[in-house]
Amino acid sequence: DVRILRSRALMEEVVDSLKLNYRLLHVGQVRNTDLYKEGPLVLDSISPPSNNMIYEVRFLDENYYQILIGESTYDGQFGDTTYLPNSKIRLLTQLDSNTVINNEQTYILEARNTKSRAASLLQRFSVNYEKSQPTLLDLFILDEIPERGVHLLNQIIKTYNQLNISDKSRTGENTLVFIDDRIDILATELNTAERALESYKTKENVTLDIAT
Repeated sequence: DVRILRSRALMEEVVDSLKLNYRLLHVGQVRNTDLYKEGPLVLDSISPPSNNMIYEVRFLDENYYQILIGESTYDGQFGDTTYLPNSKIRLLTQLDSNTVINNEQTYILEARNTKSRAASLLQRFSVNYEKSQPTLLDLFILDEIPERGVHLLNQIIKTYNQLNISDKSRTGENTLVFIDDRIDILATELNTAERALESYKTKENVTLDIAT
């Protein structure tokens, strides 16, 4: 159980499910703030997804944005695909009536591939057996945003359970296939034995009564 919970394959499933392969940062004068689900921007898609990229994004207005890469700028409309030198990206907004758009404010969109993000999370994730109850596991993850940490742990458990169900289902299917194959083999062997018996009876002109 511990080995599966700590596996890279499981964590990659979690990253994709929660879209944790990107972060939106609010650029501040002293430090940048990870906005998680509270930011005005949402990365809907990026291609190719394997690229590790950092984009500077600014609002032009409630419908348009601008991406800065080095000294170049690329304007895009929320909901549409914006083509960049080595990738294409689609951004959405989650603005409410209280949101004040500041086109001087810069946001950093950090996009990472699933494998590297999962590897980073595994370094901060631990699984231990409870001392008082060795059959129970204690899961812990270090995250600067408690809400994201809770979502992570819940998704890890959910994904683990789903993988267990899938594995048991595959085992059951393999067992049924094995049984079906054995039935076919036994039926063939029985038919062969019956033909051999009939041939023997005809050749030797004998009558055999065999209970079935």
